[in-house]
Amino acid sequence: MWYPKHLTISIKLLSFITVLANASVASAADKPDDIEVLNIKPKSSETKFLRVQKELIKDSPLKLWGIAEFSAKDIVGDAIRFLTKSSWSHVGLILEDENNHSRYCFESTGTAGQVLKGIPPQVQISLWDEVVASYDGVVAQRQFIFTQEPPKSKAVVRYVKNNLGKPYEKDFTTLISAINAGNLKKKSLKERTSSVFCSEMLADFLQELECLNKDEASDNYLPHHFTSNKLPWINGVNLGELVMVKGDMEDIRIMKKSCCILL
Repeated sequence: MWYPKHLTISIKLLSFITVLANASVASAADKPDDIEVLNIKPKSSETKFLRVQKELIKDSPLKLWGIAEFSAKDIVGDAIRFLTKSSWSHVGLILEDENNHSRYCFESTGTAGQVLKGIPPQVQISLWDEVVASYDGVVAQRQFIFTQEPPKSKAVVRYVKNNLGKPYEKDFTTLISAINAGNLKKKSLKERTSSVFCSEMLADFLQELECLNKDEASDNYLPHHFTSNKLPWINGVNLGELVMVKGDMEDIRIMKKSCCILL
């Protein structure tokens, strides 16, 4: 039996793929001078990219600091906000070096510039200040609150090193199913997290560190879930208030209006 719900999901899937394809073409067209870098061997560029990131956090005792919420101005951001009925299009984890207090953004993402250099969307880490400065959109943060002992630095570092370079979600049906919390734990954890979208990676990270209840599949989490005050936290973990870092909610309202006109 073909239900209207199935039809809605199919339309959303088609729209999402179309939007992503158009965004890729548009982004590439905006950077004609970068086309020449396509001559670089993708595998070589990707390996170097990963090596630089590992060097960035070498010997850094990282700890959980907070969650970063993003709302992009581009067409992909418009699509994600539209499909998820949310103000936010991307999410990442803010980590802090226990020694020098440098902050990093750990996220599953990718940019047109990286793709043109042979670096596909993947789990990566960058200095937090640089991410905020370069991001074209609104950025906010929520700091963790621990009423019990927080996760050990060794566990945080181990997850980061084991997941750096992991590819962005390859199965678009997983992304669409997440909108209706339709992903089931039928696959093994390894199969489900072989490639991850931003909020899936974040949820998996927090579940592995025993901060977030594992009853819900990590691939059912979306960016806007991490602005909620009803997340199933465990072991004395919680989040503080949402604090705007770049832009404000009025910027998001303007983007959402533009999105409605476009879609």
